[in-house]
Amino acid sequence: MTAGEHEATGGRPRRVTRRRAETRRRLLDAALDVFAERGLRGASIEEVCDRAGYTRGAFYSNFRTMDELLLAVSEDYSHQILEKLRTTLLDLPDGLPEGFDVVDVAIDMVLAVMPDDRRWWLVETELVLHAARNPEAAEAVRGQRERFAAEFTALVAWAVERVGREFTSSPEDLVRVIHALHDGSLAQRHLEPDAVPPGHLERLALPALLRAFSRPAGRPGD
Repeated sequence: MTAGEHEATGGRPRRVTRRRAETRRRLLDAALDVFAERGLRGASIEEVCDRAGYTRGAFYSNFRTMDELLLAVSEDYSHQILEKLRTTLLDLPDGLPEGFDVVDVAIDMVLAVMPDDRRWWLVETELVLHAARNPEAAEAVRGQRERFAAEFTALVAWAVERVGREFTSSPEDLVRVIHALHDGSLAQRHLEPDAVPPGHLERLALPALLRAFSRPAGRPGD
């Protein structure tokens, strides 16, 4: 370890930082399960710590309240989605053989990384309900969603350009519609699993949405 690295960690060995990151990771993973099973008000610090294999001290070294932990779980999962999407879109081909629709290929690639996890749906629903009832929580949730939307919009804009299209309407509006579609689809998917297969509604709607919000680059119409 160099002197600069030593100073950057406040004089502590770097392995302490890694240990703390691992502690936080295990707490977040445990909390995802606990919140999905019990909701915010039914969950307890003790149960989260027990499942993660830690004491309450580990919790308070990383979070102040269960409300903060719930938001952190959502933010962490959202970050994972963005990273998977970013990695997937890097493999988006510049050109396709005749007979292939680049829009359909791009949508299939995106849907492959979009979450269908029942736990995620339950936690996000819990977070939205909590924010709807609590103005302070609502402000924090709005901030988290705005950050996610900004990064997601940038990825969508890059992908649209990559497949040779340009926006005719606001990309931010398209992302809001995609978000609403996916949220509604998840609810139907998990409440009516036999009626709504994973990705079914998105595959029906997203091609039309993308064509409604964009056109082939350099052409006046689709």
